Amino acid sequence: MAWAQSDYTVTPSVKVTELYDDNVFDTPSRSQPNGSPSSQGDEKRDDFITRGTAGLDVGYRTRPFTLHLGYDLSGENYADNSRESDFPSSQHGRVEASFVESRRLSFTLNGSYQESNRSRDLNTPFARAIEPDVVGAPPSLGTTALNTGRSRSEIYQGGGAAGYRLDPITELRTGFSYAHTQQVGASSNDDYLADLDGSRKLTEKLDGEIHYAYRHFSFGSDSLNPSDRSSDSHSVTAGGSYRYSPRVSFMLLAGPRFTEGSVDSEVIAEITYLLERGLVDLHYQRTLTTSVGGGDTVDSNEVTLSASYRAAEDLTATLALSYNHESTGGTSANIYRSVVSVSYAITRWLSIVGSYEFSDQDATFNSSEQGGSIRHNIVQIGVAAEQAFQVL
Repeated sequence: MAWAQSDYTVTPSVKVTELYDDNVFDTPSRSQPNGSPSSQGDEKRDDFITRGTAGLDVGYRTRPFTLHLGYDLSGENYADNSRESDFPSSQHGRVEASFVESRRLSFTLNGSYQESNRSRDLNTPFARAIEPDVVGAPPSLGTTALNTGRSRSEIYQGGGAAGYRLDPITELRTGFSYAHTQQVGASSNDDYLADLDGSRKLTEKLDGEIHYAYRHFSFGSDSLNPSDRSSDSHSVTAGGSYRYSPRVSFMLLAGPRFTEGSVDSEVIAEITYLLERGLVDLHYQRTLTTSVGGGDTVDSNEVTLSASYRAAEDLTATLALSYNHESTGGTSANIYRSVVSVSYAITRWLSIVGSYEFSDQDATFNSSEQGGSIRHNIVQIGVAAEQAFQVL
């Protein structure tokens, strides 16, 4: 096997934004029996927040091996609620490595650590991991979008995957992963995942796929759940992807899920449409997962519509809409989220960025007093600088 010349890239980045949040403490609005809002103890607090983020990404690429390391660190300063000013307010470290032993065999390893003073930052459906382009990423749990309260939260995870091409049209893939989540004042979650997947090109446009997934969930004790708990789940799904045209493609996997004696459905579906200058994607997922600070399994239904469009050479706009219905521990919630963002490149390395986010969750979790609605309106504008450097 010929080893190609190595390629090293270092990319530092800095981002400074000013944002307005009309509910900085995730305060739920209570309702009286007649449905009108309660005036007791539910006054929301708003504030202007200055947020700074510094990051560094390092990449190494050669023909058989690719390595990517990244780390971001953020701090926040509150104009009125100065006691909430914090450094670091969030941090995110990550590593990805892939190795192509031959045209048939490939491996992937990844790991990450995320910490934030807001649980919703770690549960958001808009923070999907980018899969390596060599082989499918290690298995991961679906996101819930749940807001389980404002307190320090963390998640660290790692896993591996391998792919083997039996012939030009048939491939086998397998993977494993482990994730640990913790929120101050709530129980911890430990998730163990393993999967096995087989795919085959059936026609020029149609690929068939069958997938098996095993999930083991373990939960620590907290004030609401005084003892440790665990749960096991198995699912088998089948389906595939279809390229209707160069611009339009469909994907569907569906099948039964067996969890502690109960049977439910496991579904993932997606429609993708390529624009001349952008992309539109509609995604649906029904699965069993967990959330940061949740302390129990979550029966999750998620619909996400995302679109990006490059209106001009220097101007890019994105839109993301999501609806989640989450059920856990006898309580359910409907969560609506929308994010509109715009980026304008002043130079090759400097951009002006702005966004507006709306979210509404109609129930509270991780509390002995459940109920109410948590609503957010967040507006931010700032500048971002990023430049990649080739290292010989």
